[in-house]
Amino acid sequence: MRSMFQPALRRLLGLVAFTAFALPLLAAPAAFEIGPDNKDQLPRGKEADGIIGDFVLRNDRIEAVISANLPLRRANMSTFYGTNGISPGCLYDLTLRGAHNDQLTCFSPSGQQGPVSWVRVAEDGSDGEAVIEAVVTSPNNGGLYKRHEYRLRDGWQGVLVVTTYRNAGKDTRKGTVDDRWTTFTSTGTAGDIAWADAVDPADKAGYARAWVERDGLKAPPNELELKPGQEISFARFVAVGTSPLQAVGLVKQFRGEAGAVITGWVIGEAGKGISTARLVTAVLPGATTNRPAAYPNAAGEVNLWLPAGQG
Repeated sequence: MRSMFQPALRRLLGLVAFTAFALPLLAAPAAFEIGPDNKDQLPRGKEADGIIGDFVLRNDRIEAVISANLPLRRANMSTFYGTNGISPGCLYDLTLRGAHNDQLTCFSPSGQQGPVSWVRVAEDGSDGEAVIEAVVTSPNNGGLYKRHEYRLRDGWQGVLVVTTYRNAGKDTRKGTVDDRWTTFTSTGTAGDIAWADAVDPADKAGYARAWVERDGLKAPPNELELKPGQEISFARFVAVGTSPLQAVGLVKQFRGEAGAVITGWVIGEAGKGISTARLVTAVLPGATTNRPAAYPNAAGEVNLWLPAGQG
């Protein structure tokens, strides 16, 4: 096998997704509830867990499932253990539109677990942004109000998750707001971006997430402290791609940190593309020893981002 990584640079603002299927064009993103008559709209995949009563977010690139406020709602019995291990209002499924290749069991913003007050469609997408919200009201949570908004616009290859905490109680509240996701066997970080690979690399699916600026706040503190009456909002972007390296590039693109894209091909002796190759790059600053991989498409083509200002 010989690798031909040609220096053909395309002046793009971010990572270009490559897929073997045509994505349908939509006029706007959409958010809707699943019932008996539209259950065929649920995304599928090895880890797909959507059921009747859940909510779907989708745009021209991706589709996602937010779990409903249903009795004992869990992605599966091994996601979170214990009597408080239910997870309504969490991101259960996330895949490229029409790929039916979900590999995510559960993304829990700020470790969200336990009962919620409601999950509902807040904006259906007709105005350009689709929003599903999950709320825990303060009387049902010791005085601490929590809201998680799952936001989506056309062109985004990921979901913007905005969390708001408000201390409506009489005492100061302290705690961490770390996110959790399950279940992946290969994970790591590239700078402040966390990434995850599919259990089977042949499935060619990858995820990445990182804090993004919201209302002037780039990231929440490691330990949050809210005095009575105080409120804070923070956000992260959860991207899905055909590889973890692509997903990392998508997060950087969303944050305005990705520059040009370099395109190359992995070609065998017969001159045909090798779709089963695994490419690991040292381009990523701050990456852990376990670095995110890129996977060529059926033609052996692979796209890699460059940092902003390069290329």
